Amino acid sequence: MSIQRKIMMVIFIAVVFPSALMLAFISFEQKDQIDQDARQYLSNAFAAAYTIESSQLSDLRISASMLSANPEFIGSMDDSEYLADCLADLQKLVPYLDFLAVIQPDASELLASSRPSITGIPKSLREMLLSGAARHFAASSGLVFDLSEFSAPGSPEWERYQIKIMKTGEYFNKCLAGVAAAPILRDGRLVAYVALADIANNDNSMPARFTKSVEDAYFSLTVSGVRVCSNVRDAAGTSYIGSYGPVSSDQWERVKKIEFGRVNVGEEIHVFFTGYINDYSGKPIAALGVGIPEERFRVIMNVHKRITVLICAVTLLIVLTISHFVTKKITEPINLATEIAQKVSQGERNIAVPPYMLVGRQETARLLRALKEMAKTLGAMEQEIEHFVHNLIDSNNQLEEKVGQRTVVLQQMIRELERSNTVKSQFLSNMTHELRTPLSAVICSGEALLEGHFGSLTEKQAKHVNNMILSGRHLLQIINDILDISKIDAGMMKLNFSEFRFADALDQTLLTFYSFAGRKEITIRENCPENILLYADEKKIRQILYNLLSNALKFVPIGGKVWVDVRELDNMLRIAVKDNGIGIRKEDQERIFEAFEQADNSYSREYEGTGLGLPLCRYLVEMHGGEIYLNSLEGVGTEVIFTIPLNKSGKGEQSAHDAAAAG
Repeated sequence: MSIQRKIMMVIFIAVVFPSALMLAFISFEQKDQIDQDARQYLSNAFAAAYTIESSQLSDLRISASMLSANPEFIGSMDDSEYLADCLADLQKLVPYLDFLAVIQPDASELLASSRPSITGIPKSLREMLLSGAARHFAASSGLVFDLSEFSAPGSPEWERYQIKIMKTGEYFNKCLAGVAAAPILRDGRLVAYVALADIANNDNSMPARFTKSVEDAYFSLTVSGVRVCSNVRDAAGTSYIGSYGPVSSDQWERVKKIEFGRVNVGEEIHVFFTGYINDYSGKPIAALGVGIPEERFRVIMNVHKRITVLICAVTLLIVLTISHFVTKKITEPINLATEIAQKVSQGERNIAVPPYMLVGRQETARLLRALKEMAKTLGAMEQEIEHFVHNLIDSNNQLEEKVGQRTVVLQQMIRELERSNTVKSQFLSNMTHELRTPLSAVICSGEALLEGHFGSLTEKQAKHVNNMILSGRHLLQIINDILDISKIDAGMMKLNFSEFRFADALDQTLLTFYSFAGRKEITIRENCPENILLYADEKKIRQILYNLLSNALKFVPIGGKVWVDVRELDNMLRIAVKDNGIGIRKEDQERIFEAFEQADNSYSREYEGTGLGLPLCRYLVEMHGGEIYLNSLEGVGTEVIFTIPLNKSGKGEQSAHDAAAAG
């Protein structure tokens, strides 16, 4: 099947088929689904409200970061009057900010503030600073604090932010604020914090922004059960700031989850959806609620259903119309890249590519540019090599005094060959990187389909999708092996040493194969002391074990056996993986440790593979300062043995490039 047909099939499964199912569901849904529709509608409204609250915190964090990085501002840390004037001027430029302050590094007191009546640092802000949330980078969080912590009774802030509770007439003096803080560093040393705050009490900015996004719903912020910010209105237009929200503070402190329900607001039934706002430590501090009158929602949903049905129908037609053109545009450069690769492999170097396909930063354009450049480079190198060969032949027919000249030519030729090998390694690395991204996307899309994210699959569809995923994973493993080999050739492979129990690493690796071994009735036996501590790269050690066990199980017949023997020997850890499989011919035992080599390298070989497993194992073992070798008899079995230094001093500081060169 061509790639164009595969993409068309993916588009149909991922877009057209789910859209058709959704259209059919909407057309035949029952009239009594108001609760589900209301929950979905309010869930979207809640997401919009949460986005508004999060974006405001993000704006505060960016502003704090920019202010803390201003050189003129940093240089004025010793002049409190100048700082206060700067903050006051900034307060005028950004009116939605309720206060700005510069705080000492130990968060003990203010150095300056934008409002003279602000004299204290709220406890929750001090704890946020001391917790390290803003020690190195700008941080933002929702915080709750008492009015008395930063302003005196009777001050403008006190009068502006206190909330009168509707039922009791008492005053609620807790504030909900979005706060951002950033460190002020001088010569790498923390000299102060700059803090910005936007207090939500009696503030209409967030409700107004929400109303623009979701016109028919209401918005409220609740602290300890009391609404401090709201655009809730009943039929009479009553403001509900200072009223108790539909979910009490005791309830949401206890359950800490999203609440959905109905509440009577001024003789009008509202459906509501309430979630929670956490501070920098993850503690819930306030409730964010959205809601809508139930009757108004019914009208909206009836209109939305008709619009949705129409949109789904039009979308299906549009997708079916343009999918053909989209797939053609996607697959054309891929097919061309395949054709170019075949021509290059056959020796052709004059590659013609339409100019429009080489423009842009897309993966396909980059791949085509790389292929064309590779063909051009290979052609130039072939001409240079041919030229050097002719020079060598001519030089051999000359007198002895020209030996020095021939030596220079040979050295130049070697450098060009090394450069050719570098180009090959870079091409392999680039090509594997470019293939991994779309291949990972194919695997993720297949998994999403198989898990039913876009609708249920038939048994036949599930079987084909599963085959697609398995083939994709197999291809991805091959690409990863090629990438590892390329990294080693380029000297980019690094080891991350740590101390770990070798028995644990072996057990975790063996778990991967027990299911496969059970299906082939293969017995796996291990002999490994429990207390051996190895200082090495655990991930690479497990990769070595995985490759060796995979080879052993691959070539063992049904009912066969695989042994793993681990022992300490002369300050080295000796690991042997033995099987009673088909064995390896003596003449093949040396070359199978070279990349892309196998014992049977014919086109009709029975056992599939890339020939990268054992070469990769050899490189990784040698990078650790160890050795690897094998003993094998054809028809009897194979034993692969490798050693790793036990102590830290023997870990082997050899780079990936050195290991590859040594091989």
